[in-house]
Amino acid sequence: MALKGYQWEGRLRDGRLLKGMRRDSSATRVRAELQRDGITPIRVRPRRLRRSQRRAIKPADVAFMVRELATVLEAGLPVVQALDITAESQHLARMQELLEALSREVAAGAALSEAMKHHGRHFGSLHLSLVAAGEGSGRLPELLANLATWLERRERIRRKISSALSYPLAVVGIAVVVVGLMLVYVVPEFERMFAGYGAELPPLTRVVVGLSDSLRESGPAWAVAAAAGTGALIWTRRRMRGARYLEDRLKLRLPFIGGLFARAAIARFMRTLATLLEAGLPAVEALDAAAGACGNRVYEAAIRRTREEVAAGQGLRRAMTYLAILPPALGRMMGVGEETGRLGEMCAHLAERYDEELQTAADRMGALLEPLLMTILGVLIGGLVLAMYLPIFGMGSVI
Repeated sequence: MALKGYQWEGRLRDGRLLKGMRRDSSATRVRAELQRDGITPIRVRPRRLRRSQRRAIKPADVAFMVRELATVLEAGLPVVQALDITAESQHLARMQELLEALSREVAAGAALSEAMKHHGRHFGSLHLSLVAAGEGSGRLPELLANLATWLERRERIRRKISSALSYPLAVVGIAVVVVGLMLVYVVPEFERMFAGYGAELPPLTRVVVGLSDSLRESGPAWAVAAAAGTGALIWTRRRMRGARYLEDRLKLRLPFIGGLFARAAIARFMRTLATLLEAGLPAVEALDAAAGACGNRVYEAAIRRTREEVAAGQGLRRAMTYLAILPPALGRMMGVGEETGRLGEMCAHLAERYDEELQTAADRMGALLEPLLMTILGVLIGGLVLAMYLPIFGMGSVI
């Protein structure tokens, strides 16, 4: 039964006025619960949600929820009660509904990991592996805290990549808009002025005028074609696994930013593997879950091949040396950790190292791209302005 939020006002027996919010299937049930609690209800009405409270659940929201759930469980409360308390503290309506669904399934006798499996949109193999390991070992609060730490660090990596890409994308977007506006609105004015010029226009001016005419005549068709092409790419990416693999391969080969994607994938892989190994999972199972968490299908395929080699009896170091996409030093360091029985600690150390390399690479890329992009923007806009004023500079010789 779907639960809804209700805001209520009521009075205690001593006359004190109370306000609050409860979730139930109807206002009648809320009134009955208030009366059982010794509160005389005055007003019960559906809760009005702000737009921000209706949005979809994001990975950052899941990280925040897992951290709160781990904190509540550390206080020694049962899982069902902990889920209910965590649900009440969430400001996002859909997160509240998700936690309430988990609470109902756990109350009906399912394990938390089994209940989370029914919500695969928000919980991946790593979530399920860690929660199942925590339930089996009695360390659920600890492993949920580890999971929250992993989710928070993954979100930091995502923000590093986003911040590194946002500036160049913004500059390119501004350049496209400015150049488009100049071609559509500014160049035609100059073209009308040049109509009675009586002399041949300079080559650069003719090129710009031709681009302006083409954009004004065929612009709508170009826009439709671009929208159709984008839609086709999105459909292909969602339906064909090979297309997603090709996309990730192209990302790794992009100039300037390909190294960022590679370092981010390795950092996610090492952090995930360290978290799973420290939770007590076998190396084969940990590699399987870590492969899906690296965020790049090229690296995922490589790590799954490593997992198959390890499952067949190969040592981790030797299995990783067969894969050219993984740095050789990575395999050697993990081999040392495997031989000394400290593989989890070694993976955590390597994760920190690649996190630092990712931050350094992102800062360096920003420092290099800023003057380059400003130069490109200046050349584009300056070239258009120069093309429009070249005929004016030549009017003196005609006169």
